[in-house]
Amino acid sequence: MHGLAGEGLRHVAQERLQWSQGIEGQIIDTDIDGLLTAALCHETWGWPVVGFYDTHTLWLSADIETPLDLSAIAWVDLDMTWPGTLSISNHVIPHAPAQGDIPTLATSVNPSVLRGITTDGSYYSKYPFGTFQWLWWVLDKPVADARLDTEIGQGLAWMPDGGFESMLKYDENLRAWGSSVLPGSLLSSLLESEESREAVSHHAEDAVKEARRHLSHSHDRGHWSKSHQWGTRLPVNVRESPIEKEYMLRAMQGILDRICNFYDWQRLALPDRYRDYYGQHHRQTIPEESRAGRRGWCPPGWPISSHRNIVSTAATGRWAGSWTMGYRSDEPHYKDLVYALQG
Repeated sequence: MHGLAGEGLRHVAQERLQWSQGIEGQIIDTDIDGLLTAALCHETWGWPVVGFYDTHTLWLSADIETPLDLSAIAWVDLDMTWPGTLSISNHVIPHAPAQGDIPTLATSVNPSVLRGITTDGSYYSKYPFGTFQWLWWVLDKPVADARLDTEIGQGLAWMPDGGFESMLKYDENLRAWGSSVLPGSLLSSLLESEESREAVSHHAEDAVKEARRHLSHSHDRGHWSKSHQWGTRLPVNVRESPIEKEYMLRAMQGILDRICNFYDWQRLALPDRYRDYYGQHHRQTIPEESRAGRRGWCPPGWPISSHRNIVSTAATGRWAGSWTMGYRSDEPHYKDLVYALQG
C-alpha cells in the first residue's frame, strides 16, 4: 500500500468519494484546517455546515433531527470510527492487526489510511500536511486557483497542521509527499525549491504569518497558537455559555468569510442555533519503559471497542493518541454523543 501514489492514489480516493453525492451536510473540526476544508467542500458540493465536533463536544444545528442519518453527513477533518460514519481527514489511525474489523476505514478518504500508514514503523512516513491540501489535490483543482502568487495564498497552503515546522525535521518526507506522492499538489512548487530546508521553512512561516494577519479579527485573537494554528474548544453546554457561544460563532464565521472572499468562493453561513452532545475524551501516552515489543499506540480494547462506543480516534504520535467514547453504550443519555449517532 505504501507504493500507492500519483494518479493511482487519486483514483482510489475519488472512488471512495462517490458517497459525496448523497451528502446533505457536513460536521467539521473546530480548527483552521476544518474551516478551510469546510469552505472547499461547500464550494465543491454545496454542503452546508450542520455541526461542529472537537472530539469532546458535538454541536448540532437545531434544525437537524437525531439520530443522524449517517449516510447523509460528512465528517470533515475528523476520524470517525462509529459504524456508518463517512470521513474526510488526514490523521494517522492507530495500528491494530484487526483493522479490517473497523468498517469506517473502508470508506474514509484519508491519505495515511489509503497508504496503510499506522502507528507501526511506518508512522514517520505519514502524510505531513492538512486535510485541506489533501482534498484540493484529490479533487484535482487547478493550483492557480489557490493564488500561490500571493503571500497569503502561500500561507494558507502551508498553514493547516503546521507543515512549515515539520520541514526542519522531516524535510525528506514533506518533499516526497508534496511532489512524488501528490504530484501537482498545492505545495509541490513550494517544495521543489533548491533552497535549504531552513530557508524553505523560514519563507513558509513568513507566508503563514501574513495569512494569519489576513484571517485575524478582534473576535479570535485568543484562539491562535504560537505555531499560527487557529483552533478552539466548544463550551460543554451552549445554553449555559451564551456569551462564549456567540463569541466563538462570530470568530468562526469571520474566518470563513475571509477564506471565501480570498478564494472568491460562495459564502458559507453557519447555523445560529445548536444542541450540544458530549463524550468522554481520553488521551494516552505509552511510557518509554513499556514500549519494548509493542508496535505502536492504540486505544484500550482497540479495535473491538469501536463497535461498542468508541466514536472517534487519532494518533498524536507513534506512542500517543486520543479517543472519544460515549458515556453509556447500553442506554445513552439524551445529551450523550452516542445518542446523536444511534438514538
